[in-house]
Amino acid sequence: DTAVIMINGQNGPEVATHNHFRYTEKLNKPVIFLINRLDDEKCDYDNIIEQLRSIYGSKVVPVQYPVKTGPDFNTMIDVLLMKKYSWKPEGGAAENDETLMEKFFDTENLTEDEMREGIRKGLIERNIFPVFCVCASKDMGVRRMMEFLGNVVPFVDEMPKVTDIAGNEVKPDSEGPTSIYFFKTGIEPHIGEVQYFKVMSGTVREGDDLTNADKGSKERIAQLFCPSGSIREKVSELQAGDIG
Repeated sequence: DTAVIMINGQNGPEVATHNHFRYTEKLNKPVIFLINRLDDEKCDYDNIIEQLRSIYGSKVVPVQYPVKTGPDFNTMIDVLLMKKYSWKPEGGAAENDETLMEKFFDTENLTEDEMREGIRKGLIERNIFPVFCVCASKDMGVRRMMEFLGNVVPFVDEMPKVTDIAGNEVKPDSEGPTSIYFFKTGIEPHIGEVQYFKVMSGTVREGDDLTNADKGSKERIAQLFCPSGSIREKVSELQAGDIG
């Protein structure tokens, strides 16, 4: 329900960046930009921010700044928390410096919760596109990014209502009528055709016969799995909100 568009730190915005952003416009979804490969010697963070702002405007708001980029990257400033995160050269868990909060904020400024709420509302209305930094290969910044996704991004019931092709509202209720949205189909070795979907409402079970809204045909649900990367856990049913 929230798009994270990853930018290659050595290339900046590319054609795929623009294509994926158009999908978020069409679906009216929040957007977070994530700049990766900050340790690449060709990475120019400031230039990437300028490029993003020239394309998407002042809604692009960095919430993290690397102290330096390139092979020596190991420190960044988190503006939202006003903390400095530092890593050992090999990466991994970060150490943070709390004194930045005391240095830049006084007690009359916004609390962390108030800032989170403001960003959440801005994401819902697409008035802000936060920019985060990571060096994924060394696990630098990844945990902070995941924490933000868990604590700040909008909840499903805060987002604009989803409708079916007839214009009827689809409520994310596991007790409601069953509807699922397919977003990816592929062919995988030793398995064959695999389709990924989100259960929008109701509960879907193996053997269910559902109507294809585009074709008007009946489709039978075969084996169901709960995916986590390349790992698939077989399940007998999936409920509203689940990815299968």
